[in-house]
Amino acid sequence: MPLNISEKLQTVIRLQQSGMYEGAEKICREVLAAAPNQADALHFLGLIRKRSRDFESAETYIQQSLSTKPGQPQVWNSLANLKGDLEQFEAAEECYRKATKLDPNYAEAWFNWGVTLNKQKKYADAITIFEKAIQCNARQPKYYNGLGVACKESGQFDKAEQSFKSALKIDPDYIKAVHNLGGVYRDDKRLVDAKQCFLNVLKRNSGQQESLQNLAGVYHEEGDAENAIIAYNRILEIDPVHLESHTILNNLLWETEQDELFLSSYEKAIRKRPDCVELPVAYAEALERAGKAEKAFEVLKDAEHRFYDNPRVHHSFANLYKLIGTLDEACKSFEACLSQPDLTDEQFHIDYAETLIMKGDVEHALLQLEHAEAIEPYEQRMLGYKAVCWRILGDEREHWLCNYERFVRAFEIEVPKGFSSIAELNEAYAEVLNELHRLKRHPLDQTLRGGTQTFAGLYKNKHDVIRKVSEAVRNAARTYISELPDDNTHPTIRRLKSDVNFSGSWSCRLTSKGFHTTHVHPAGWISGPYYVHLPDEVKNSTEENKQGWVTFGKSSLNMDEHDTPRKLVKPQEGLQVFFPSFIWHGTIPFESDDYRMTSPCDLIPV
Repeated sequence: MPLNISEKLQTVIRLQQSGMYEGAEKICREVLAAAPNQADALHFLGLIRKRSRDFESAETYIQQSLSTKPGQPQVWNSLANLKGDLEQFEAAEECYRKATKLDPNYAEAWFNWGVTLNKQKKYADAITIFEKAIQCNARQPKYYNGLGVACKESGQFDKAEQSFKSALKIDPDYIKAVHNLGGVYRDDKRLVDAKQCFLNVLKRNSGQQESLQNLAGVYHEEGDAENAIIAYNRILEIDPVHLESHTILNNLLWETEQDELFLSSYEKAIRKRPDCVELPVAYAEALERAGKAEKAFEVLKDAEHRFYDNPRVHHSFANLYKLIGTLDEACKSFEACLSQPDLTDEQFHIDYAETLIMKGDVEHALLQLEHAEAIEPYEQRMLGYKAVCWRILGDEREHWLCNYERFVRAFEIEVPKGFSSIAELNEAYAEVLNELHRLKRHPLDQTLRGGTQTFAGLYKNKHDVIRKVSEAVRNAARTYISELPDDNTHPTIRRLKSDVNFSGSWSCRLTSKGFHTTHVHPAGWISGPYYVHLPDEVKNSTEENKQGWVTFGKSSLNMDEHDTPRKLVKPQEGLQVFFPSFIWHGTIPFESDDYRMTSPCDLIPV
């Protein structure tokens, strides 16, 4: 009796819909035994093998289907999806192009293409493609959600908000869109609306970790430390290895002076997940930052027994030895770390280079920095330590790299509309910022000592005064980059684009004897503070006392004659200073009953 192929293929579809993939595969093979070039059976078998993560066979079957019958838009879509899963994005796009050319009304192919573009951060192209999907089918909420994601990531918050709302108008229970709408509100600093979105998600799914993380972040930004701490603890109940939550939670406990709970989250997590090396390493690093070196050694020694010859344990030991000044032991641990195969973390090399500089082995340090540069060419700490090495060696490249007179520049920002003077602006700005400084101690993982620091993302805040300051600072930055010298070999200048965006922004409020330890800005390209309020002792300081001044070119290594400032800048209210993010800088303490307030930022090229 001849095989009824059509009936068999209908059975395959039903079995797949019921999750009975083994049975579906068996029937596909039965069909192909009778008709080896049956295009639908080849396509279905390819999808089944893809689901089993047998990607090689999946691609073979799908390609065979197309060889037999090239004009199948749905099969081109399947091949594109497979290529996307394999991160072969260029090939995926070409397949989507063929699918939509064969069927311009194939909404799902347009949507999948948009998702692939989002994965590549090609948001402008993704917006165009998602809009084509919506033109084909305006009743599918996920198409609006994809469009909303592309708009949000490209900074088009109004359009993103409208897209997510359109998705929810079609399906009010579409959780992804509720969560993503909350993300738009959070990025737009509409924190009350954001909080409501995340709470709505969590009412429907209390274990939705990403919404819980965002809710914790909103509480933190609002200055609601109590609820933020509760939320971060809930995250760690769900995922004890969520290291970011450990860090933020313990910073909050430190900054709110809850010393009895400080760092206890790590101990609980290690008991729950003794198999995870990242936890004791992160715990030891937190102890190190808190000045508890002895306890950090205990934690690492226990980890060393449980995770033999682990590079992260060696690295953490090395940094601890470096901290207490036993540099030979630090070098041994770094060598043990770097002897492991297939390491791709540039920080291992940079931290080793720092130790070698402290030992006086500058040539070897430069070799380590070259290894780091091969992994991440624009790593700012790496560039900062290169400058230190070249300075010690008397190498002129230090002056080429840092060029303090050319690269460290101060600008008076323009007076925004609505203000008669910079003094009036700063008075209003200081009042707003003081409301944001709600915590009691400096954060442990930052450079500020003797004061407080606000949550990141200050310039995303939609408060009218903050918005006007941020735009004035951005305009000053545009002037700064337009006047950089022409040198395509320089690691800062060769990244130059037509515009800049903020990658970070915050406020620092120093009190008497407060200062910033010497540092670079790893997350920046160009960085610098805006001076909002200064004590009279800083305003009236002189070359003799330099209270509250900024030092440039003096590293964190305290290396005598090789570590004196190359340049000093006296702060002035209304000044915005810019410099490449790798340039070492810090501040000199001051004594006053008044406070010193800035709003620093990091910028990246666009």
